[in-house]
Amino acid sequence: MFAFGVLGAVCFAAGCAKPSAPPEQFVGTWIAGPLDADAKLGAYPTLSLASDGTGVYTQYPDPHPMSVNWVLRADKLVLASRDGSGSMTYSYRFNNKDELVIIMEGGEVTFRRYEEAGERPIIRR
Repeated sequence: MFAFGVLGAVCFAAGCAKPSAPPEQFVGTWIAGPLDADAKLGAYPTLSLASDGTGVYTQYPDPHPMSVNWVLRADKLVLASRDGSGSMTYSYRFNNKDELVIIMEGGEVTFRRYEEAGERPIIRR
């Protein structure tokens, strides 16, 4: 929680520009996998972002999730490891409300909003 507060204070002090997307649009579980009902959490990189600025990132095939704090700084998404091991800053864009593209060195990764309905996972289109 402290790291999130520090990131927020740095952002405020630097006079950050308003993000192009509202923070609420980021909240949810995102999976970098296929757009079909066979997608399973843990089989693809997964990013879960909560409204309180906390989250979990799981990089496939590494089964160990990384607890993060997240904040928007202008048009950048900042993920800071809660264990203090560092932070990552990404450019982003939304293709639509359920498709988040993270732009990183070497390319782009498209995450799609993941939901569960009953026992069957569904990727909203």
